[in-house]
Amino acid sequence: MTKLVVNASPIISLSAIDRIDILLHQANVLVVTQGVHDEITAHPDKTDSAIKWISELPLFHVVTVDLKIAAWDLGKGESEVLSFCLNNEGHIAVIDDLAARKCAAAFGIKAIGTISLILSAKNLNIIPSVKPILVLLRNNGFRIKDELFATCLKIAKEN
Repeated sequence: MTKLVVNASPIISLSAIDRIDILLHQANVLVVTQGVHDEITAHPDKTDSAIKWISELPLFHVVTVDLKIAAWDLGKGESEVLSFCLNNEGHIAVIDDLAARKCAAAFGIKAIGTISLILSAKNLNIIPSVKPILVLLRNNGFRIKDELFATCLKIAKEN
């Protein structure tokens, strides 16, 4: 059973390209913390696709940030996601922020990012190809270095 605790960036990025299904099809359990919800709904454009999607979810987990995680001075969403994973065995953090990923590694928390979800989606036959998804993400402001883009295509055997 795959239990994902997702931060705002993957939700915002995948919603922007109308591919939130990439996340949903890979989670048997999907946890969204109150802080992540608040971060997404604070966006001034209330017609934003991420706001529409998250508004349909019935429940948000209120998480007390663990003091060990708080010491890393991450954003509220990242801190809540990592605190939840730290205190709930078997959950995987879905975060893109580099500092948060370093924090996760320091505490032995398994963490993946949006690009990992996309590569996994291809392996699971959720999507036929990663390249169009990566291009859409780039076109919507998601930063992917050329080297990483090429590596993803190699991993997906699309080069």
